[in-house]
Amino acid sequence: YIIDLFISELAISPSKELTSLYRKISVSSAYQTQNLPSIRQSLSESFDEMKPFQCSYSAFLEIYRLEARTLSRARRTSQLVLLKLAGKNGGMLSKGQISSGTKYLEEAITASLRCSDVFCFFGSAQYLLLLSDTSCENAIKAINRVLRCFDAEHPRVSYGISHTLLPVLPVRTCENTISERAENRLKII
Repeated sequence: YIIDLFISELAISPSKELTSLYRKISVSSAYQTQNLPSIRQSLSESFDEMKPFQCSYSAFLEIYRLEARTLSRARRTSQLVLLKLAGKNGGMLSKGQISSGTKYLEEAITASLRCSDVFCFFGSAQYLLLLSDTSCENAIKAINRVLRCFDAEHPRVSYGISHTLLPVLPVRTCENTISERAENRLKII
């Protein structure tokens, strides 16, 4: 929560030291001994509606890093998307436009993405999306669904949404490097 306040209110990322200290403080040492089925039950969630997973920026960061690790071993792609409210003619947005636009954009994201997708609020008038197991082409389709939903629900607003799309880069591990060298040796032979 504290880290998210830095990002949402001040539009800055806290230092690694502050993030580390916050994690140490927030970890509870009062875990009770339980059996695995009861632990699994406590970890499970129930779905009333199938919506994308909305989280804080700090949780998004951890999920992104886990996805990058997964991609280092998997033969699939995932995409990182930044959606940002923008003036239709390049103009600045008022605080009221930012406030209402942020709410409208969140609604469009929630209505348009899969339950396996992850998103978070990222500073003033911006959202980050993590589209797991998604090609660039399918990510563009997902972005267009969000844009169409936003425009359909709020056709008379004087601002729009800009977007940026990049693939999630797999973590390069020693294991990756060894397997790449082995593959290269096989190509040479």
